[in-house]
Amino acid sequence: MSDSGVVTAVANGTATVYAICGDARAKCNVVVGYDYYLDATDLTVEMDSTATLTLYSSANQEPATGVNVTWALSTEINFSKQHVIIYRSRL
Repeated sequence: MSDSGVVTAVANGTATVYAICGDARAKCNVVVGYDYYLDATDLTVEMDSTATLTLYSSANQEPATGVNVTWALSTEINFSKQHVIIYRSRL
């Protein structure tokens, strides 16, 4: 990541890039070199509701079939906004 905002891919993986200016913050999720992707990079779910994520193949942009998927998540609680933000890593 350069000082001017240029992102250069050097290996497969994921990263979150933040631009911070005073109290303002912008975010971009970066994914490099994976054979699969999810149909959403950010997901908002109301309390007591559900949402479904779908894994797609990068080769044909169709839902992935014949693969074993392990789902995992990490959470960050943002008390200033009084809600939970869930970040999902591609597996």
